[in-house]
Amino acid sequence: MVAPSVAAMGCSGTPGGIGGRRVPCLARQFVAYPRDGSVPKLPLVTRGLVFIAVAAVVSMAACGSPDSASRTDDSRTVQSIVRTTNSPFCPGKTLDSCPSPRAAEWRRDIHEWVEAEVPPNEIRDRLQERVPEFDLSPKPLAFGWTIPLAAVVISTLWFVVMSRRRRRPASPAQPFDADPSFDARLDEELAQLD
Repeated sequence: MVAPSVAAMGCSGTPGGIGGRRVPCLARQFVAYPRDGSVPKLPLVTRGLVFIAVAAVVSMAACGSPDSASRTDDSRTVQSIVRTTNSPFCPGKTLDSCPSPRAAEWRRDIHEWVEAEVPPNEIRDRLQERVPEFDLSPKPLAFGWTIPLAAVVISTLWFVVMSRRRRRPASPAQPFDADPSFDARLDEELAQLD
């Protein structure tokens, strides 16, 4: 018996389709089968639809869920508290930069409290109750105002110096005192050119 041609086969790959009947294959409607027997290529419209579907799936995955925005806000709140709270376990460091395991426990507690929607001031109060003898608030810089003041003074001085240079008239050019031998040599060379 001769094997049936691909055109005579149903979608299932058996001759005559399912149960001897010919079943139309939907895949054949969307795929252009070349006559030379090479691999079929999708028509341009189908390729465009596939591209749009893939782009839609990727964009929906990139957007994330609405919870991702609240998780980002929670993360920012945790980071702001951790970065502005002095660590009682590492003198001179904040909870953010302290490698102590106890500081890691405090960071976890802060994260849990933020997820439970406890206000940041109450979180700081709870932490302060744990160590009443230690001041958790960061110390303000004693000379924190000097850098902006120095920048203003320097830029003002630069502006004043530049504006005075611009107003000052240019000094007249000083006459060039040429050596008389140069004048004589120049006259000789010009005479030779004529």
